[in-house]
Formats: sequence, structure tokens, C-alpha cells
Amino acid sequence: MRRGSMQKKGNRFYAVISTTDPTTGKRRRQWTSVEGGRKDAERKLTELLSSLDKGSYTLPHRTTIAKYLERWLADYARPNLAPRTAEGYEFIVRRHIVPALGSVKLTQLTPAQIQHYLGQKRSEGSRLDGKGTLSARTIRHHYMVLHKALQTAVKMGLISRNPTDGVDTPTCERTEMHTLDAFDLDRFLDAARGSPYYPLFFLLLTSGMRRSEVLALRWQDVDLILGRIHVTRALHSLRDGSIVIRDCKTQRSRRTVHLPGPATMALREYRHRQERLYAELGQDMKDSHLVFCRLDVDWTPEGPRCLLPNSVTHAWVKLARSAGFPGLRLHDARHTHVSLLMNNGARLEDIAARLGHSTISTTVDIYGHLSDQSRKEVADKFGEILNRRGAGNVGVPSEEIG
Repeated sequence: MRRGSMQKKGNRFYAVISTTDPTTGKRRRQWTSVEGGRKDAERKLTELLSSLDKGSYTLPHRTTIAKYLERWLADYARPNLAPRTAEGYEFIVRRHIVPALGSVKLTQLTPAQIQHYLGQKRSEGSRLDGKGTLSARTIRHHYMVLHKALQTAVKMGLISRNPTDGVDTPTCERTEMHTLDAFDLDRFLDAARGSPYYPLFFLLLTSGMRRSEVLALRWQDVDLILGRIHVTRALHSLRDGSIVIRDCKTQRSRRTVHLPGPATMALREYRHRQERLYAELGQDMKDSHLVFCRLDVDWTPEGPRCLLPNSVTHAWVKLARSAGFPGLRLHDARHTHVSLLMNNGARLEDIAARLGHSTISTTVDIYGHLSDQSRKEVADKFGEILNRRGAGNVGVPSEEIG
């Protein structure tokens, strides 16, 4: 059976190939319109037959970008991503990508269209003068969402290649990290002692855990004898105000974090105070109860209500300002923890495991620039190598100067 031919209808040329529909098993003739003349149609026919032989040819599909992305959000994003991440993807898709590209057929989306879309968003961001949502980082997120979604389409055989691969990846400056040195850490903790959030802030700074992980902790996750925490869950607050607690998805994020002695002691003291509060309320403390919770409001069937993530963040920001550290974000507690570890000789692989990073390269990408002390030590070690050669052998011989 003939697999392909070049056809002309009116003034237009077509490359026509014969394929089998995988869903019905029936033979079909696929007509591809070609810009140009006979030779252009012949080249296109050769290209299509080659992709058919290699198994990279995909049947033309009528699904639009809008329909595909809705299915992708339901089948991939929501089941596989953290709730806050999936919610962010959904917002970008529905607010931005679909209105701009939703009517385009999935198989016809081109790198040029994506590049134009990103350029438009860049212009909108400029008009907003940095005060809207369209920062350089947000536009990069748009690109990453499209890339992930279309890569899934490639794996499903809906398209043969990812059009975002032909687009210049949007760049953005790294968010500036504010870290505390050992002296500033003492100052901050002294200022925090009067805060009801002191045990929580102390744990964030001494464990390197994420806010979501600390707020999801139950007493059954905390070993006050051996001084360690089993991280298994994370707590997220969504746009509609609902709270979601879910298990950590990856093996690396499910981890045991060993605590320094002072952190274990602080948690023991905090538990004793909490036990007294439970007794005053006539309640029994259970291991399934949250470590950091609200005892002053109505309880849920599972126990005390959780602390709201935004309330914790606001309390941190207020404390940081009053302590003389304006601009210090809650997530900077994690950055501070890593910075102090790196500058005191901790190994990168140990830090990556402690943080729950999937790979050491992730840790290096985020924190590699923080280790000024270790870089100085590398230079000093090379200086020692030079010094072994003798001071007279270092530098340019005097007769060669001038």
C-alpha cells in the first residue's frame, strides 16, 4: 500500500501520508497543507515519512490548548503536586495562558507564538512597574508551567516535540537572601523570647525545616529522648482559606531531622507548658495532636486547630522589624540555618539530606554562593601548597620584571 504522496488542490500543495488510527485500527489519509510549491511539498512529504519510520509522527489532533490544559490540571497537576503549587499552576493557566493561547490547537502551537506570549507578558509587567503580579519571576513561572504541560503531551504522544524547547527561557534575578550570622542569631532569639511563637521560630532556625513541615508536626513525630523529628507531612493554606495537610510525596522530603541539644530542650519545655494548658482546659494531650496549635478556639474532631501559616509569617515579620532586621523573611530562617552550617564545615550532601532536597545539585544551585568561609579556606589551602615551595620560589623572578 502506498504510504504517501504529494497532491495539489487549486493553487495549494499538500503532503499526504497514510497512517493507522491507534484507537480504531483504521487506515487514514492525513493531509498536511504546505506553504510554497511542489518542491516544498516533496520535502515536507519526505520529512513526514521519516518521522513515521522513526515512530515520532503523531496524528493531527483537534484538541485546543485550553481543553488540553484543563485535562492536564485535573490528571497531572492536582494529583501529583503540592496543593499550593497546583493552585498556582491553575491560576496561571486560567488567568493568563488560556486567554492568550487557549484557542490554538495543541498540535499547531509554535515556539514563535510562545515567544510572543512571553514578550507580551513582559510588556505588561513593565507597565505595572514591578507592582503587579507580572514580575520577571512570574513570567518565568508561566514558561515553566507551559513547558511541564507540553512535556506531558509529548510523553502521551499527542505532539512530537515540545515547542517551548525552541523558546529563550525567561531569566530573572535570584531573590536576595537575608541571613543571620551567629551574633545576629543570638540577637534575634533574645528578641523573640517574649513571643508566643518563640518555640516555633527557634525550631525553624535550628532545624532548617520549612514552615509547612513545622506546622504539620504532631507530637508522635517528635522524639524528645533521642532529639529528632520525623518529617512526614506538610500543611498548606489555599486561596479560599481552606487548610490542607498532606503526606510528603518524595522519599527525600520524608526524612529524619536530628536536633541540636538546645532545640530539644526548648521543645521539652514547650511540651511541659502545653501539658499544663491542656490540664487547665480539662483536656488530654494526645500524640496525634499538633505540636504548634491553637488551644483558645473550638477544637476539630482531630484535636486543636492548626496555626494559620500567614499568621505565623506576619508574627515573624513584625518581630524581625522590632529586632532591627527589616526585610528578614520567614523563609530566611532556612537560609540562615544552611549558611551557618556551610560556614562551619558541614558537607553539602549532609545539608541536602537535612533540607529534604531531591539532589545535591539543588542545594548547590540555591546555596552555593553562601559559603564565603569555605571558599576562603580553599584559597588558604592552595596558599599552603605554594608556601611549601618556599617564599623565594613564589612570584615572578626579579630579572624578568621590566
